[in-house]
Amino acid sequence: MNKFTKYFIIGFIFWFIVDWGTAGGFYLKYYKDIFSSAMVIYSFFPLIFSFLIFKLNLRGKRLFWFTAFVAVFSEIVLFKNSMLLQFPKLFLFIPAALAIYSYIVFTPLWIIEGRIKENKNKVILLTIIFVLISILSIFTQN
Repeated sequence: MNKFTKYFIIGFIFWFIVDWGTAGGFYLKYYKDIFSSAMVIYSFFPLIFSFLIFKLNLRGKRLFWFTAFVAVFSEIVLFKNSMLLQFPKLFLFIPAALAIYSYIVFTPLWIIEGRIKENKNKVILLTIIFVLISILSIFTQN
């Protein structure tokens, strides 16, 4: 299997798990009304990033800045996450969104390229942020 396909599959899994944890608190009811659209999103984003990484060779800082743009644009425009617009909450939620999107974009890449060990500290930090946000989501779900 080529790297493009591997990234797409691992990316899909990351998008599914991370969104379910951070937005849905790992409750199955999260997917009750959004399952179909979520599957499209979980397929679309890894496909776009697979193309950018493996066809256009977008890496490093350029990949991070594109990820940052996607994070802010997606959360505000597509997902209507008002936390990124509320002062002073935005000072917490924008960095949190950047961390989560970096986690779901870069970790699959590092897995495929065998670079997890060299990025171990970043992966640990981003995983901790993901877990903390997921725990908060568990306790704030209706």
